[in-house]
Amino acid sequence: MAGVVVLLLATLIPSAARAQEEGDLRLVGGSSSNEGRVEVFHDGQWGTVCDDNWDQADADVVCRQLGLGAALEFPCCAAFGQGSGPIWMDGTNCSGNEERLVDCPFNGFGSHDCNHGEDAGVVCAGGTAAPTMSATTLMLAALALIASGTVVLRRRKRAI
Repeated sequence: MAGVVVLLLATLIPSAARAQEEGDLRLVGGSSSNEGRVEVFHDGQWGTVCDDNWDQADADVVCRQLGLGAALEFPCCAAFGQGSGPIWMDGTNCSGNEERLVDCPFNGFGSHDCNHGEDAGVVCAGGTAAPTMSATTLMLAALALIASGTVVLRRRKRAI
């Protein structure tokens, strides 16, 4: 039973409530959750992406990685405000088919000739991101299911 609960929780915890992983992305400074300055998680901290070579293909990868549909715009020049801290990526050159931004060719983490006035941004179509739920709310819901003796498991179908 404990294994089932762990499996259930692992599939339900939204990315905002789980520990960040290398290469995770977030959007900061936008007026909605579908737009903002692109930040990448590396070496335990968030940093920005420079807009050198920033184009539609790069933005498409970002929006897809975040589950936010297609990229509508890819503004340059810190359109969503200047970040602070490290500039992690520069010279990104995605083909547009990559799963994650860090899978695209780039200069290497921390290797850049930029300043925060060159922070890259995106505006995504949106609509497919998982709804956010606090970890506390999720845990309370899981505990209520366990206490009632009811556990519902859903299997995702995988394309072969």
